[in-house]
Amino acid sequence: MKKRKGLQILKDNLYSAYTGEFREGVTDLNTLHNIALKSILRKKNLKMVRDNSYPELTEDQKAGIREFYRPYTPVDTLYHRVYTSRSGRFCPEYIPEDLYACRIERYFTDRDAARYLDNKCYYYSFFANIRQPELIVMRMGGYWIDPERRIISAEKAKEIFLGTPDVVIKKAFNSEGGFGVFFPVENDKAVIFDEACKDGDDIVIQKKIIQHESYRALHPQSVNTLRIMSLITRKEVRILKVCVRIGAGSSSVDNICNGGFFVGVDKDGVTMDIGAGADGRVLREHPDLHYALGGIKLPGIDKAVELVKKAHGIMSHCRLAAWDIAIDSDGEAVLIETNLSMAGIGNIQACSGPLFGKNTCAVLDEVFYKNGVRRHPLDNFAQTRTGHYVVDNIKGTLTGYYKAGQTRAFLLSDIALKRIDRKVVGDVMTDYPELSEEEIRSIHELYDPYVKDVPTLYHRYYKGRSGSFYPEYIPEELYLCDISRYYNDRDMASYYDHKCYYPRLFPGIKQPQTVAMRINGIWLDEDYFLISPTKALEILSNESEVFYKTAQYSEGGAGVTYLALPGDMPSDDRKDMIRQTLKSRKGADVMIQRPVRQSEALSKLHPQSVNTYRIVSMILDDEVKILSASLKLGVGSSKTDNGCGGGIYIGIDPDGNMRDFGVRDNGDVIKAHPDTGINFRDMKPEGLDRAYELAMRAHPMIAHMRLVSWDIAIDDEGDAVLIECNLTLGSCDNVQAANGPFFGEYTRRVLDEVYGKSNRQE
Repeated sequence: MKKRKGLQILKDNLYSAYTGEFREGVTDLNTLHNIALKSILRKKNLKMVRDNSYPELTEDQKAGIREFYRPYTPVDTLYHRVYTSRSGRFCPEYIPEDLYACRIERYFTDRDAARYLDNKCYYYSFFANIRQPELIVMRMGGYWIDPERRIISAEKAKEIFLGTPDVVIKKAFNSEGGFGVFFPVENDKAVIFDEACKDGDDIVIQKKIIQHESYRALHPQSVNTLRIMSLITRKEVRILKVCVRIGAGSSSVDNICNGGFFVGVDKDGVTMDIGAGADGRVLREHPDLHYALGGIKLPGIDKAVELVKKAHGIMSHCRLAAWDIAIDSDGEAVLIETNLSMAGIGNIQACSGPLFGKNTCAVLDEVFYKNGVRRHPLDNFAQTRTGHYVVDNIKGTLTGYYKAGQTRAFLLSDIALKRIDRKVVGDVMTDYPELSEEEIRSIHELYDPYVKDVPTLYHRYYKGRSGSFYPEYIPEELYLCDISRYYNDRDMASYYDHKCYYPRLFPGIKQPQTVAMRINGIWLDEDYFLISPTKALEILSNESEVFYKTAQYSEGGAGVTYLALPGDMPSDDRKDMIRQTLKSRKGADVMIQRPVRQSEALSKLHPQSVNTYRIVSMILDDEVKILSASLKLGVGSSKTDNGCGGGIYIGIDPDGNMRDFGVRDNGDVIKAHPDTGINFRDMKPEGLDRAYELAMRAHPMIAHMRLVSWDIAIDDEGDAVLIECNLTLGSCDNVQAANGPFFGEYTRRVLDEVYGKSNRQE
């Protein structure tokens, strides 16, 4: 997906607020503020009223609405007027569309997360256990990926596409209303492929599904799907509504904006009497085929509901979701699309009644009250993304404050990052010798064509730690503020670099065994099925030893706790220890895993910690290239090898040999391990080839991130195990101090790409 710039988001909001419209397939609805959303929704519903001459509500009906919503919020009765006129039934429990979009959905769904997670390219990872249309090829972040998650050339992708019959091309993001869906005709496939791919957006190319004959009969030209809305409560995935979307005319899709319409489906899988179409249309028979819409028994409803309950758990950051499910020729449910936000509820309520039904008051109570006290829309502002942005940037800019596990580093502005990093470097380099005039001159010769006033203190810092000088060292602040931002979308990375997603995000990659996890306050088992907090506590209390890992913001080992529960410990004591550990996380997302039993050779280097390889990889020329490798060792009683805990980075040269020194965060340069006494030069990097292989296999699975730092263990079976990936702000300091220039032979090429060739003479 293309990153939305702040100016473009502002333009979209002003345009929508002023006109009451949005540009389909262009405007990212998730970025619209409430004023813009209300303008769009009100204009749409007022048009329905005018075009269809909907009668006014009675005074008694208006009074009933006001009385129902009095404990919560004033509401605009326009929406009840529309629902009542379309359905022929008045219900105070109808949810006004503006209330849903601006307050209810914002409460249940992290709309920022939805922007990035709702990307069809990642469906085949997140929903790996769910039946989907067969993937032919996809483009992620500008790179073509085949079904085995390998990078291929654009020419190869087109060749595969042209050689595969009966395919559909879909824009992977921001494709509401069927926008960006292409059905190639054999004679024009090459032209359609070029047209669909010209804008550079993410796309997926899939085999068409053959729908069940019962659904095909509804409208043969389109794939007619079930729209299922679900809500994650603290106990279950609750199914709110089931509707069937039916196409009309010559359209190949069933979307409302292409002439399609919604028909409600009852709990027995039988269609209701009313069809709700665009512009407020109400239908009782199909406009082309003229069969009655009500009373049709649809097969596969139970399987579609089962699919939603199976799929929704991993998307717990978006507790409200709308799912588009097809039933194929075998009667199996197939996931077509999930709408994690901004799905729209107008047509659903018009044809099937109030969205939350008998649970409406319970939902409104949760949204508007906490422990019986009324919520303010700005309650807990400091804990929101915006709140952290404000607080962390003020602290970072004014004082250079940064604390791993507390500061949201990916939210920091360039000013704050530079202030923090210069403070870190300045605190440890007081004894390092000054650079010579010749060294300074060589730095400027390399960097002056790209940046003004390149800070040479970093070269002094790296030389002081490593004992070697290279003009090609990358100053850390350039890496953080320019280079890393260029190669990785930091906002997107902040959501995908989430340990609870790893088991699905990296299918087929060996990882520590999951015991349980908590996402957005929701407990899930290892298969992403919802479990109660009581059940989670029971599962955890049966483990003898586990690692509790904060799923995000855990750089430097912050938020990682090893917990041993001896078999003879009383059950109540075990549970109390678990509760205290979880309490210390303050409700953060948590991944809980069994420890990795590392290889004997790596264990000998420091038995107390899991020692890992730090592998840095980069996508260049349609392939994954390994930039460097380091071995990270823990010290003392630490169970992790992270630098914040005193861990050591030892470089590995291109031939796979250990270098003879290691570096630490405090600036120390050492030749041997302080506990075991083992000389670094004498160590052998066992399993390094398997660590390389893992990084090269895993990187195309997140091709939006061109630059990744991987932490990989080698277990007692000799297999490489993914411990963590750092998709942004992985730091280049220790890597360069241990191994030399971060990009090595690719340095000038990287600078050319990031900054442009500028004045550099070839």
